[in-house]
Order: sequence, then C-alpha cells, then structure tokens
Amino acid sequence: MGSISISLQDFRDILYNPEKTGLDLYWNETQNGGERAFHSEIGEDFVVEILTSIPVKEYYSRQENDAIRTQIRNTETGEIIEAEPHTKRTQGWEERVVSKIHALIDCPEEDDSDGEKRISNGEYGRYYFCTNDNCDFIQSLSK
Repeated sequence: MGSISISLQDFRDILYNPEKTGLDLYWNETQNGGERAFHSEIGEDFVVEILTSIPVKEYYSRQENDAIRTQIRNTETGEIIEAEPHTKRTQGWEERVVSKIHALIDCPEEDDSDGEKRISNGEYGRYYFCTNDNCDFIQSLSK
C-alpha cells in the first residue's frame, strides 16, 4: 500500500471536530522543525503534539517516506515526554492518529473515557494525573 498525499485541511477536519476524535481538546496550529504541527495543552509547559510532515510553506505532505508523529512534549525544554510509533501516510491514517492521541492522553484506569491524563509539577517532580475527580490515578514522570 503506497503513501497518500495528506493536506493541512485533512488534519483540520479531524482535529477540530470532537465528534471525530472523541476528545474536547483545543488545537493550535504551529510549526516545529520546518513542518506544520498541531498541539493542545495538557498541563503547564506540556502539549500533546501532532507533527504532520507538511512543510511550513506548503499545504500537502512532503516526501513519500515521511510519517506523522504523535507525542507529548515539554514546551519549555523541547523534551519529548512520551511518543507513539510513527503513523504511515496510508489509507486509514486518520483513525490511527486519533487512536495514538487517545493512547497518550486517556487515563489508563478509566474504562469509560471519563478521565484524561494531564501533567503537573509537584514537590517530587512531574507527574501524570487524571482529570476525573473520582479517579486516583497518579504516575510519576521523574527519572
């Protein structure tokens, strides 16, 4: 199965539509390393980020072997906190990207998706926590 061309509008159609993603995130269009990116804040200085493989001055994806990257990044330091495997630009890429966003931010202790992971800084370093007040999920990010 060969690579397909993906437009900036294709990303907008998915990310800006909570019915397609199942998430109520506010996405900002940015650039990262010469390519267009989308990010949504998930804590002070932290974003979930989609790197599109679309050059900043273009509206369509570039070389055939490029892939879409989905990750959590510290905006202050640029450090990648967590990343999903690259998504190939082939048929069904939309569902795979949405699935990878969910893998990064869905609370692992919430079966019904009521909670999402967020990042905070505390007395003992950075940690994930769940947005659902009834969930006790906490996971340290300190190394």
